[in-house]
Amino acid sequence: MGAFESELKQYLRFIKLEKGLAENSYHSYENDLRRYLLFIRNDLNIHSLGGITIGHIENYLAELTSMGLAVSTIARNISSIRNFHEFAVAERLAEANPAELIDLPKKAKNLPEVLHAHEVESIIDAIDRTETAGIRDAAIIETLYASGMRVSELTNLSPDKLFFEIGFIRVIGKGNKERLVPVGGPAQEAIEHYIDTARKEFLDPSKPKKSQNKLFLNQRGGPLSRMSVWNIVNKYAKRAGIEKVFLPKKNEKDVAEIEEDVIGNLKVEYLERMEPILDLILEDEVVEDPKEFFKVPESHKNQITGNSANNDSTKEVTVMD
Repeated sequence: MGAFESELKQYLRFIKLEKGLAENSYHSYENDLRRYLLFIRNDLNIHSLGGITIGHIENYLAELTSMGLAVSTIARNISSIRNFHEFAVAERLAEANPAELIDLPKKAKNLPEVLHAHEVESIIDAIDRTETAGIRDAAIIETLYASGMRVSELTNLSPDKLFFEIGFIRVIGKGNKERLVPVGGPAQEAIEHYIDTARKEFLDPSKPKKSQNKLFLNQRGGPLSRMSVWNIVNKYAKRAGIEKVFLPKKNEKDVAEIEEDVIGNLKVEYLERMEPILDLILEDEVVEDPKEFFKVPESHKNQITGNSANNDSTKEVTVMD
């Protein structure tokens, strides 16, 4: 790219190390900015950041619009360009941000599709658990429904993040932030069955590192992609006669309801006794026997390992990208 390569590399290093962006987001920003700077250099014959004006950026946005790009894609491009120039000003690579006054286009608000509990159960029932792929797919869908984690979080799960002794999974989400999410008995059983019987069938013995230590694998022994999970869920939705088009992700409200089903009725004294073991997990300390830290009377165990999917047949689950 010549003239802008140094500035772009500095910015990409910044967003990767300082902001902790997910890999997909990082590459989206990189592609947006490379296309933008190529247009500025090749089409407008500008070779320095100080030479870029708001008019030049508007010319570029008009070019994107003529390409028929979605409003959401153009909005992301504007954000990428604005943040890049803001970084350049902060690092004294330029004196002003020419994109500062450009407004984001208004996006149409699409209402999310809603899956009722009986529809989720129909999807789960449509899975053939006698097949290797079916065992894996059952574990995937049970986990998504029970935990409410994002699809990207599910595809990044590794076996060492499962803490079923206390009914939790350790999840690394956006910005590399960690949290513990509760998961009920049916999901735990589905995951354990997958690990014991099916996961080894997906591993490639000639390329043991190909799995990247991820929990859920594809037919070639590598980690599943988000699109693969989308295809899996929609395959069984169609098999169950559900015609809604969706990506399997719950919003925060639904997750909060599920978490309340799982641990909401535990007495405060038992939650307080959970804290030492949860702290040890988050600090990566070795725990020989987590049950020693967290012993709950039999009358309360159902609230940790019970099936949250079956506790309320009228529950609705929102699924969206």
